[in-house]
Amino acid sequence: SGNILLAKNFNCSANDVCNSVTSDNNGNVLMTGNFFGPQMEIDTYTLSGNGSTDVYVSKLDAGLNAIWAKSAGGSFNDIGLSVAADGSGNVYVCGDFLSPSFIAETFTLNSNGAFDVFALKYSASGNAVLAKSHGGNFDDTGVGILPDGAGGYYISGHFHSTSVVIGTYTFSSQGDGDIYLAQFNS
Repeated sequence: SGNILLAKNFNCSANDVCNSVTSDNNGNVLMTGNFFGPQMEIDTYTLSGNGSTDVYVSKLDAGLNAIWAKSAGGSFNDIGLSVAADGSGNVYVCGDFLSPSFIAETFTLNSNGAFDVFALKYSASGNAVLAKSHGGNFDDTGVGILPDGAGGYYISGHFHSTSVVIGTYTFSSQGDGDIYLAQFNS
């Protein structure tokens, strides 16, 4: 009937954005976006920024209480654009990063140019278990991510680079911006 059941805000220091929200099979709520400033608080979790704008990903229970929250990024603008979960509770995040080095826990991704695409996979308990990137000499973006049911994922987006390499595939631009869809195994 459209009545508000729950609502919650988080303590942020500047222009902070939630770009994607979904739920997992257990009714937990997953969020990703970006935060600007030295830190962002999601309940008892204080996320520290590495630079201008950093990525956050969080897992909340059905009452919107934080189970875990993580940040990732580097010295420039980094943006989380899509979040999804698989049947085992693993969390997948994609977006784009401008930082020369993008850090997600023990993983470091290096930029190929302007904005590049990142994909992250976290275990159900919130540990980073996979980090991948691709991109070319201009702005490239990961807009959507979807687990494939076998431990891998699909990622979609667009690229403005002259060419972009995704795995063993090289795509050449046909105009101002082109779309891509790629599947990665586990």
